[in-house]
Amino acid sequence: MRTIFIAGIGNSEDEHWQRHWHRHLADSIWLEHADWDRPECDQWVRDLDDLLVSVPGPKFLVAHSLGCLVAVAWAQRHRDDSVVSAFLVAVPDPNGPKFPVEATGFAPILRQPLPLPATMIVSDDDPYSTPAYSRAVAEAWQTRAIEIGHRGHINLTSGLGFGRRGGTTSNAITNKAPKEPESDASGVFEHVMEVIMQLQFDPVMMVKPRQIQLPYGPTCRLRLGRAAYDGVLHAAGIDLWAVTTQDRRLLRRLREAEALSLSLACDGSGSGLRLSDFTVDEEIGRILFRLSDPLKNGAEPTWLEHSVSTVVRAPCLFRRVAEADLAAVSPFELVLRLIEPDGFLVPSAVISLEVHRPWGGRFNIRGRVVHRAELDGGSQLVIRPERVPDKAAAGWLAVCESDTFGIRQLRMNGLSARGAGRFLRISRCSTVADWHNVVRLRRIANQFFGRHQEADDDTIWTDELDDNSLSLLVWLGRNPVGTGRLVFNGGDRRLSEIEASSPLPDWVWAERFLEVSRVAIDADHRSAGVMIAIFQEVGRIALETNCRYLVLDAIEKLVPIYEKVGAVHLPNTKKHPFSDETVHVLVIDIRRSLTSIDRRLLYWLAVFGPALRSHLRLFGARHTRAILNRGIQIGFTVKQALARALFFRPI
Repeated sequence: MRTIFIAGIGNSEDEHWQRHWHRHLADSIWLEHADWDRPECDQWVRDLDDLLVSVPGPKFLVAHSLGCLVAVAWAQRHRDDSVVSAFLVAVPDPNGPKFPVEATGFAPILRQPLPLPATMIVSDDDPYSTPAYSRAVAEAWQTRAIEIGHRGHINLTSGLGFGRRGGTTSNAITNKAPKEPESDASGVFEHVMEVIMQLQFDPVMMVKPRQIQLPYGPTCRLRLGRAAYDGVLHAAGIDLWAVTTQDRRLLRRLREAEALSLSLACDGSGSGLRLSDFTVDEEIGRILFRLSDPLKNGAEPTWLEHSVSTVVRAPCLFRRVAEADLAAVSPFELVLRLIEPDGFLVPSAVISLEVHRPWGGRFNIRGRVVHRAELDGGSQLVIRPERVPDKAAAGWLAVCESDTFGIRQLRMNGLSARGAGRFLRISRCSTVADWHNVVRLRRIANQFFGRHQEADDDTIWTDELDDNSLSLLVWLGRNPVGTGRLVFNGGDRRLSEIEASSPLPDWVWAERFLEVSRVAIDADHRSAGVMIAIFQEVGRIALETNCRYLVLDAIEKLVPIYEKVGAVHLPNTKKHPFSDETVHVLVIDIRRSLTSIDRRLLYWLAVFGPALRSHLRLFGARHTRAILNRGIQIGFTVKQALARALFFRPI
């Protein structure tokens, strides 16, 4: 048995308990570092690994203070079955207030079961840790933790004597019975170490490794061809996982296998997570595999400005639910950060996410855990949706939550952009932030068509009518994607943008009308139904305010769209305020629109049907007929019936 001593920052003094043990164990080795005063985690771990590679086993690690974090970090990154156990004394908290600033790279620490047996010795008044922290990491590492009272940092100042000069260690290795603890404080630490080391160096455990008790974890299913085998899945380090199994047939077959499939038995899923980077230890019945982090290997989910609360359900949780924060999302990957640790949400687990958003109701996304990492703030899971509906739901969630993932990105990922209307909502510009969004959308839309490309002054997109108008904002989830300006006019020619350049006919001025202008839609969302949403709201407002006409202007390419809903040309034309384009002036007669039936009926219903349905539900047919200024019209009766039948709720 070779004992490897791992000291902390500044090295251990001659009278330190580690030095006593080292002097009385002829085959023990002291790990040396080039710089003891400025520890760098990666370098110290490399020093330990270089030493362990050069020393034959079996080996036992005895670490103190910062050396414990070095031992744990080494266990995360390396595999050496000849290292049979670790003894961790006074584990410090790398995020604690007294952790030395000279020590770098030691956070975050592993919050998963260690891949080798270990025991922690804990002091109640350790200045570099707390009992709560020690218990938490002991539970996460699945190590035995023994508290020895008020012993400080368990070093020279802790009142630990060593009158027996190493007898504890020699007794443990020769498997002699431990002596009774001495009554003074100096004997407590030696007695505890003696008992624990006897447990760690049980000769039966060393000679017959197959008798080691299976680790705690969910039952998993390994598929190799058509055959399926069961095992226990548990963590073994950073990106390193292990399946422990006693099925010798599987272990033999894996000698020649290039890949296998992993799933949890409770999921009942025929598919699983494909594994290709694995090694097999037939002697102890363990399959080690490494999972690459998708976030470091090409996956590019959209990181959200504000995380979204998520409920996690899974067969492995039974009736429990886990709470998590959704940090990033795309159609192919979602990143979750668990609020509370849960050891059963492991790679290959199938889980369901429930995300409630005020603008879209509940999103249900089913996927498989493909990676798990332990961070300072808790566990981070990468989820990969496997079915098309789940990918679509994740895609729409990304579109609605992120301002960098739009309809265009949705299509680029091979998903349909149909159905955006269910996530659209309308609001009126009422705050300074809303007004900034209106101006930004005007700028984006106009510059998309080549107007004022170099303009950096947003005042060019505004005019004096903005103070006498109602500006609408269309939102796709959390993102503003469209805007339009409405001016109510009952005869004041100063409030008409069109009148200033191209006078309107007198018959328009004889009735109340609503002038629609400055319609602007974000370039990435032009086909998401934003224009229809704007005109549905315009139609609703026109009905509520008893307006006879909708007056609007449009460039040449938009004229056919307005004609489909009943707009007719006026003889007027004008120039676009930001370019030399010809702009046509159109008018929609609401009275005629409500009573006529023609070949455009279905398109009219698609645009104005929801607004009519909403108006009928709020005010009844009598108020709507008042707009007609005449008796019941057959056309209106038909459209009223169709609107009620087709649109069960307003959009």
